[in-house]
Amino acid sequence: MRFITPAIERAGWDLQRQVRREVSFTNGRIIVHGLRHTSATLALKAGVPVEVVAQRLGHAKTDITNDIYAHALPSMQKDAAAKLSSLLK
Repeated sequence: MRFITPAIERAGWDLQRQVRREVSFTNGRIIVHGLRHTSATLALKAGVPVEVVAQRLGHAKTDITNDIYAHALPSMQKDAAAKLSSLLK
């Protein structure tokens, strides 16, 4: 998380609040695998390149990361379009 956290904070996300929201409890235990997904989703939404996220998750190909975290990508497409639009004005 030490590499992803600065990008998440620059994007204006409250990391602690998001982690608390995403943590699931079962019989008093934290489901840690959910934190993996939270970390990846937040990283993608914060603009960390999908290649970097895929490497950190141990995915052999970025296609795997794209398939699993596609829900995080539509907002990234909107951001990219807005940035391109502002450059063309």
